[in-house]
Parts: sequence; structure tokens; C-alpha cells
Amino acid sequence: SVWHSISYLRKPQAMADIVTALEARGHIARTPDPAHGRRLRTSLTAEGRALLAALADEVGALEERMLAALDP
Repeated sequence: SVWHSISYLRKPQAMADIVTALEARGHIARTPDPAHGRRLRTSLTAEGRALLAALADEVGALEERMLAALDP
């Protein structure tokens, strides 16, 4: 359900799960941060940039629908 999904996204582990899934699909890459040994940097791969570009119109339309309900 939607509420279950929202509840899950509020958990700290959710971001790690999302990043892991995006990396497994080839949309992002993780590399060590040279300034901090325990951090990993994330960046879009060529495949991730292509997917983002392909979905730009759909994402824009969704954002407009979501924001339309808010008062200015």
C-alpha cells in the first residue's frame, strides 16, 4: 500500500536499499571518497543519465500534479 511505502522510505535503511538497487541496475556507480575513507560517492552512469533524460517529461508532469494541490 501507499502508506506502507511511505513508512518504509522514512527508515534509514531505505536509502541504502535504493542506492543498492540503482547500482545493481547500472544506473549509478559508487566510488570511494578520497577525502574520507568510509564514505562512498555516488554518480550517474551513462545508462542512468539516459534513463533520467527519457523520463524527464513524465517526472515533470508528476511534479506539476503533486504541486498543484499546494497553495502558492
